[in-house]
Amino acid sequence: MRTLLLTLLISFASMASNIEVYSCDTCDYSKALEIAKKYPPPPQCRWEGDPNSPMEFGSTSLVCDSTQKPIIVANPITRTAYKFHVRTFGDSTDIKVSVSTSSVSSKEQALLEDFYSLDSDFREAINSLSSNKLNTSSILRKPYSATSADAGGCDNHPVSYFKDQRSQSQVHQGLTRALEGQLGDSSWGDYFSETSFTGGGVTILKDGVGIQVSLQHNEVGSFMSQVYGNSLDNILVFEARYNGELNVSGTRHLNVSYKLMQGASFIDGIQVNLLFNGNTVDLSNTLISGCLRDFIDSQAKLNEEGSGSSGGGDGSDSSSGTGAGIIGGGGVCLEVKTANSCATAHGETTCKETNFIVRC
Repeated sequence: MRTLLLTLLISFASMASNIEVYSCDTCDYSKALEIAKKYPPPPQCRWEGDPNSPMEFGSTSLVCDSTQKPIIVANPITRTAYKFHVRTFGDSTDIKVSVSTSSVSSKEQALLEDFYSLDSDFREAINSLSSNKLNTSSILRKPYSATSADAGGCDNHPVSYFKDQRSQSQVHQGLTRALEGQLGDSSWGDYFSETSFTGGGVTILKDGVGIQVSLQHNEVGSFMSQVYGNSLDNILVFEARYNGELNVSGTRHLNVSYKLMQGASFIDGIQVNLLFNGNTVDLSNTLISGCLRDFIDSQAKLNEEGSGSSGGGDGSDSSSGTGAGIIGGGGVCLEVKTANSCATAHGETTCKETNFIVRC
């Protein structure tokens, strides 16, 4: 077991004792330089009396001293690191920033190699889970009827993810548990057994040297899939980001946030971004599962203007979702229902209202 101590960043105030490292998995030198410029140290300024002014006037001026700090930008995929010295200087009316390159020390490189291993373990674990998939019971698609029921219950249908935040949390927690199991025999397991985490980025300490790693500049997504049934007609695909570990009531858990990739996810063979598009979706001639229809019914607000059978009516179409609640022609009874759906992206929840045209 490697003798490392990992903790999470609590605040930027704690960064004084350790070198700031910004993980950027798409960085070359030019991009790393631009990141380094974003984090200059604050100038150290003080008020001083003006020796050329009479004492009775108490004239003072703001004097600023030059400050500098080292910053490392590390690409965990190419295992390349760029070290800079960022300097702030000038007077109170004209603060300037300069950046110069420097060499990564052998101790710093050893810490970076440990970080690269952590990052690689996480990405490999996710790739392994993505290839194995997470399977549940089969989903039946069929014309909807009021008495239809899907085998296995609707908790095993991807539309259940959109019911509420609790349902989303249950899916996320299931993915995290699977990921924890996959990482159990890797270096992450060693670090977690020695460490308590409280929230932020990742810190690695060894031999009196420390680095504090911020993950906010990573751009290459790591993806996990939850498959429902035996085909890809029902699949939710998530981008996963790791944030270290959390200690909850004495129990350690991997801290991972998720974003649903709606363009790559499917419900009853329909892309999620097309199904919940915030506009109008015509499902009147589409085979859907009873679970999807039950979700629409449970979440929907039926437009009640002019409700009634449309057989032989005026044939008016309220596909915009603002007309009659029951529409159609030629003896076909259709309803327009407005349903709300919500999804979470790395802790931020957004909701859309979509008008669904469905059979009565």
